[in-house]
Amino acid sequence: MNAQIKNGLGISLAGLATFIALHGSAFAEGAQALWLFLFKITQDVPLGTGSFLLALALATISQPMLRRWLPHSRANHTKHARTFLVEFVALVVGFGVMWALTGTMPGMLLGIVAGFAAPFFYRAAAAAWALFLRKASAP
Repeated sequence: MNAQIKNGLGISLAGLATFIALHGSAFAEGAQALWLFLFKITQDVPLGTGSFLLALALATISQPMLRRWLPHSRANHTKHARTFLVEFVALVVGFGVMWALTGTMPGMLLGIVAGFAAPFFYRAAAAAWALFLRKASAP
């Protein structure tokens, strides 16, 4: 990680701790107001929206963990098996979360959609992160 980012992160954490120490009650009221605002927004959305977003988030988060912990195959004919396994697990996670939370057929179908969409969200987030790191490390 770049030294400037580390220094900025340290300064930001120190500033946050100082802000909380000086304005603790106002910070707590603001955090509570943010929580109530999010609760108010989610009351008006359809019931399965939160479940779908949770399924999509968990399916997307499962991908970098599996890509890091699954071993690489040295055989040339099995190089795509690892990618298939990672994306299949994302599909199963998306389906499983929606099945557990909704238990209805449309919910399960939306879980499959979340599982199929997770690799695209993962690749977009990885590309955005790589661009950010490239920009942050440029002199």
